[in-house]
Amino acid sequence: MSTTITNIFATLSAEERARVRQINQEQCGDSMVGGWIALFGYSGLMTALRLDEGAFRYAYPELAAQIGDRGGALDRVFQHYSECKRCQLIESNFGFFGRHIHFAAAASASRHHRVQTRTEEQKVLRATA
Repeated sequence: MSTTITNIFATLSAEERARVRQINQEQCGDSMVGGWIALFGYSGLMTALRLDEGAFRYAYPELAAQIGDRGGALDRVFQHYSECKRCQLIESNFGFFGRHIHFAAAASASRHHRVQTRTEEQKVLRATA
């Protein structure tokens, strides 16, 4: 765990830490979709994918570059979420943790997407600062 993530984890209550541990015990079957859900939440991701093309590309340029066909992506995200306990746990806790769960879940994303996740986190931090 990075120093930043460790520091954030240390600020969580015992209940919040237990929730993070529960999420981290589950495996995600699609690390790319799971990473998106960790970053945006399931509801936020589905809302973003339903934006008109111009608004979507403007607001989420990196996501737009990864996705290509948004219709297919909507189906893929919906199917994955309906089957993935980890992503369901992330979504059910997303509002409770606010940005804490975002960092904790994103930090445990697959190694393949770790660099990209960090870049997205930095953009979110700059946007919310």
